[in-house]
Amino acid sequence: MRYVLSFGLVSIATIIKLYHFNMIGLSTPFLLYFGTVIVCSRWLGKGPAYFGISISLLAIIYFFMAPYGALAINHNQSIQLLLYTVEAWLLIGLSNALNESTKKNLTQMKLFEAIMAKSTDGIVVVDKDGKRTYCSPSVENVIGYSAEEYLKLPAWKLGHPDELERIKEQYKNLTESSGECMVLLHRMRHKNGKWIWVESRVTNSLDESGVASMIANFNNVTKRIETEQHLKDFIGIVSHELKSPLTSMKAYGQITLKKIDLKDDSGASTFALRMSHLTDRMLKLINDMLDVATINAGQLKLDIQKFDLNALVHEVVDLLQQTTDRHQLIINFSELQEISGDKDKIAQIITNLITNAIKYTPSGGEINIASKLLMTELEYQ
Repeated sequence: MRYVLSFGLVSIATIIKLYHFNMIGLSTPFLLYFGTVIVCSRWLGKGPAYFGISISLLAIIYFFMAPYGALAINHNQSIQLLLYTVEAWLLIGLSNALNESTKKNLTQMKLFEAIMAKSTDGIVVVDKDGKRTYCSPSVENVIGYSAEEYLKLPAWKLGHPDELERIKEQYKNLTESSGECMVLLHRMRHKNGKWIWVESRVTNSLDESGVASMIANFNNVTKRIETEQHLKDFIGIVSHELKSPLTSMKAYGQITLKKIDLKDDSGASTFALRMSHLTDRMLKLINDMLDVATINAGQLKLDIQKFDLNALVHEVVDLLQQTTDRHQLIINFSELQEISGDKDKIAQIITNLITNAIKYTPSGGEINIASKLLMTELEYQ
C-alpha cells in the first residue's frame, strides 16, 4: 500500500507539471519530485521513497527531457539526473534522521510522563515571576488536588498561617542563591480540609540554561512526623516512670550505706557503694533520654552560670574513679578562670567522654585528662 501511495504521489506531481507545462517550463524538472521524496520518506518510509525516486526518474526522462516521449538521455542530462538522485538520497537520509529523533523524543516524553504520574513525590516548576508553569500528575497523591486544579490556585494558598511568613522568607533567600537546594518541613491543607505535614526539597535552577525555574519536589510525611512524636512521648513517659523509683532506690541505698558504715562492715559497704554507683548510671541514662526528648521537642533550656570548670571535671573524675579498679584516672589541668555555661550539661558531656575512655580501654591502665588554654579556646584531652 505504501508503494502504491508513493507511485500515486509521483503521478500527481507529473500531472501537475504537465498541466502547467507552459508556466513551469523545463528549467525545473526536479522541483515537485523533491517534494514527493520528502513526503514519502517522512510518512511512508525509506523503501517507498527510493521507489518514488526511480519512478520520478522515468517520468523526468520521458516527459521533460528531449527527445520527449522517449527513454533516451545525453551526457549532460545524465549528470543532471545523477545530481538529482544524490540530492534525493540526502533528503531521505535527513528525513530518516529526523524521524528517529522524533521517535526518540516521543519515547522519552512518554517515559517522563509515566514517571511523573507514578512518582510518590509531587513536582512543581515555578518561573522567576513566581508563577507555576508545571505540576506533575502525582501532586494529586500528595494534596488531593489534580495538577490542573493546583496550577490555578494562588501561590501560598495551602500554606499554614503559623508557618507562612517563615516559608516565604526562606524561599525568597533561596531565589537569591543560584544552584542552591533547601529542604523545608511544613504543613499544607489537603483538599479534604485536613492539615498534612509535607517535606519539600526546593532547588534554585533560575540560572540554568533551558530551565530558568525553581523546582520543588514534595511528599506527604504526616505518618513519619506522627510516629516520631509518639516515640518522643513514649521516651518521655517511660523515662519519668523509671526515674521516680530509681530516685527512691538511690535514697534507700544511701541510708543503707550510712547504717553499714556505722557497723564498720567493709564488705557490705563495698556492695552498697557499687549499688549506689549503678543507680547513678541508670539515672544518668534516663536523664540522657529525657534530654533527647526535650531537644527533639525544641524545649531544651540551659541554666547559664559561672563556675570553675577544672573543679567540675575533678568532681566527675573522683566519682568515676570509684566505678573502676583497673583504670587510674590522672588529672593534669592548666590554671583557668571561671567560665559561663550550663554546669549540669557540661558535666554530662565530660562524664560521657571519660566513661567512653574507660569502656574502650578494657585492659585497664592510665587514662589522662588534661586541659590546655589555646588563645581564646579551651581544649580538653
